[in-house]
Amino acid sequence: MTVQANRQRLTDFYKVFYAMDLDGLMAFYSDNIDYVSFVPVDIIPHLGHRRGKQELRETFQKIHARYSRMRYEVLTMVAEEDRVATIVRIFFQKALRDRIVQIDVANFYTLRDGLIEQQREFLDSYDMVQQVLEIDIASTLGAPGRD
Repeated sequence: MTVQANRQRLTDFYKVFYAMDLDGLMAFYSDNIDYVSFVPVDIIPHLGHRRGKQELRETFQKIHARYSRMRYEVLTMVAEEDRVATIVRIFFQKALRDRIVQIDVANFYTLRDGLIEQQREFLDSYDMVQQVLEIDIASTLGAPGRD
């Protein structure tokens, strides 16, 4: 596929993901998708490393169950050959509360024949954990310089 086609593919992917259309979303991935979200899996166990559509489907089902609404803003998208990189600002509304979690996420995709074959996701996990758990980690640990 062309660079422009890959850019469009990711633009369409984000629309489907944030519409919470799980079946539509899985159509964007190859059967042997290799997905890694670099987060502390002790605290956010539904992310981490996933292989294949079934594992990834289970991950996205958990995300969709935890959040009642999601929206996004693509801040940056760069494409080169079969690779696309994005920085996306995401907003998740917690299902059990009205609280909004907002975080910027960098994703790096490799596509083959129009399908996402590899995805690497990076985010400020410190900030995400504070928002998801609704705590201020720094104040919990005490002021800097105190032992």
